Amino acid sequence: MNTTFENTYDNYSAAEALPEERASFIRKTYAHLAGAVLIFILMEAYLINSGAGLWIAQTMLGGRFSWLIVLGAFMGVSMLATWWANSQTSKAM
Repeated sequence: MNTTFENTYDNYSAAEALPEERASFIRKTYAHLAGAVLIFILMEAYLINSGAGLWIAQTMLGGRFSWLIVLGAFMGVSMLATWWANSQTSKAM
């Protein structure tokens, strides 16, 4: 049994990156975060103002097994996200 671990990653720290690369990464990260927060706010505003949020809440809490289905959906989405995150394929940079 071979237990030798081969490090396939370069020994490169983000702190060693050029300042322009670090600034670009930080800019992209916060732009992505701001976009996600904005979309969340817009979705919540729509759900609250249209009355769809109340209908969804009543549907989730109204039936005998409704909440179990919601929890199962969360588990399914979590497993899908984990599968995507652990995928060996990625976009070329």
